[in-house]
Amino acid sequence: MVVAEGAEGVGVAGAEAVLQVDPDGKRVPLVKGITGADGRFFLPNVPDGTYWLDVRSSRLVERITRVTLVGATGRELGRLVLEKSRTLEGRVVDLQDGPVPLAHVLVFVGGGTEGLPLKKVAETRADLEGRFHLADLGRGPYRVLIEAPGLGAAEIPDAVITADTVRIRIDAQTGKVSGTVLERGRPVPGAELWLYGELLADAQQKAADESGRFVFAGLGPGRYAVVGRLGHRVSRPVLLVVDEGLRPPAPVDLALESGEVQTGQVHDDQGRSVVGARVSISEIRPGLFPLTTALEVTRDGSFTSPALSPGSYRFGVQAPGFVPSRETRIEIAVGKRPALLSLPMSREAKVRGRVVARTGAPLLATVRLLRPGFDQLAILTRALPPAAEAAAMAPSPRFDAAARVLGTRSDREGRFTFEAVAAGPFRVEILAEGHPPWRSGILSLSPGGDSDQGNVVVP
Repeated sequence: MVVAEGAEGVGVAGAEAVLQVDPDGKRVPLVKGITGADGRFFLPNVPDGTYWLDVRSSRLVERITRVTLVGATGRELGRLVLEKSRTLEGRVVDLQDGPVPLAHVLVFVGGGTEGLPLKKVAETRADLEGRFHLADLGRGPYRVLIEAPGLGAAEIPDAVITADTVRIRIDAQTGKVSGTVLERGRPVPGAELWLYGELLADAQQKAADESGRFVFAGLGPGRYAVVGRLGHRVSRPVLLVVDEGLRPPAPVDLALESGEVQTGQVHDDQGRSVVGARVSISEIRPGLFPLTTALEVTRDGSFTSPALSPGSYRFGVQAPGFVPSRETRIEIAVGKRPALLSLPMSREAKVRGRVVARTGAPLLATVRLLRPGFDQLAILTRALPPAAEAAAMAPSPRFDAAARVLGTRSDREGRFTFEAVAAGPFRVEILAEGHPPWRSGILSLSPGGDSDQGNVVVP
């Protein structure tokens, strides 16, 4: 019987109860039931064994219980209490109580002495002041992990929510970068500052004060670049280095100049707007790491960039269930208004198959998808690395789906799969030790398609 937390413990109607088996750490549903008006459920025809019972309902916290059945009489589990959801707010600080911005906060449940599988239940990033907010949590206990780029990590192995606010300290000192935004030699109050870092997942943003000054604190050692913007004016990026001793670099002056704003549209293979897409704009500048700015598109699929200084830019786009159809690069020149940029996407497609020898035996091989224009076959002159090492070295099949080469490794059964592939023409290339390189003819992949190559026989 499923009941809600509280003194009355009333039954929960409409809760989902799923019994799962757990082969090799991967839970597989076995049977599912829905609770009645009194919170009771019945799962029939369950053989003896050990299972995980996953019970969930809206506005209550999911509960996973280990269940062992012995004999044909079944088992009455009694009252299964689902906790009311709680909200956890906190702040990540360094040794000097300074904020640690954009720290990655992850919350896990299970994995302890009870034998429950370790499962991530919440994830967020702190804001520029180190504050974070997590909802829909129970009382715990939880394993909480906090990661800050360049500063290491902190862990709370057995956290229990007894209050709404917590203070988490990263055992490290932090550095900072600072400066002033100027235009024709005069300070620019309220200018927008963008800080990019080699170890930062996203650019940090803040506004200059009334004197045009700014400070970004809570930084680990590494290379950073800062850019000032206001309307259609933008500064050239300035490279700053925070050393291992976390000594701050000298304050910098950012001079605003004329820039350009790029507008565009994200659409699918049928010309419809892609809702929920995220555009990334990477500035390619010699001597600097790529400076990537992320934008959320509007409901009609359109986007507008911040001011961009003259230079070369690469535009990428991501959206659930879609992949970019091509890579897009543009040049920005002051005084030349950019044309509306089209970023096409196609529904995710899949390519799979199995690599075998002429005898039918499966082969460990490197498998690549090639877009038209790649015509050179490679000859292997040395032994292939072990499968585990090769898997770690090989590009992920989901990496840069619009790229002209995608690579993966076949498993011990010879099987390979490419997920999230862009539609269009392609070839399959297979490189296996002891066999000459093999390449298919030009094949076609439709949006959302599943191209099963079957057994690919390598001579």
